[in-house]
This record gives sequence, C-alpha cells and structure tokens, in this order.
Amino acid sequence: AKSDKPVMLQFYSPSCPHCKAMEPIVTRVATKLKDTVVSMRVDINKIPELVTAYTIKSIPTFILHKKGK
Repeated sequence: AKSDKPVMLQFYSPSCPHCKAMEPIVTRVATKLKDTVVSMRVDINKIPELVTAYTIKSIPTFILHKKGK
C-alpha cells in the first residue's frame, strides 16, 4: 500500500528484550505522530523475506520511508 505520509517500519521479535524495552516509547511516538506518520511493526519471525530484503542484522531496527525511499 502506498502512503503520502512517511512510513516507519519497526523490525522486532516478541522474544527480544530490547524490543520489549522500546515498545512503550515506540507506542507513545506512534500515537503522537499518528496523523503524520504511518507506523508498522514487522515481526522478523513471521515475515523473514522482509528481513532479507532490508538486510536486517539486529533488532530492534527502525527504517523510515518517505515518498517510497
């Protein structure tokens, strides 16, 4: 899906302690910016092809796309 808004991807795993520690902060930021940024979480265990496509080496990893880039 295309978006006119910037898109923030968060690569995470439910078992990752660092991801769990970041979750309250990410939730607050996503809520605060909900009108200007689309926030999406990517479970690396469920969508491994995206992990490969983005060359994710560690989690949590955040990627911001603006105008498809």
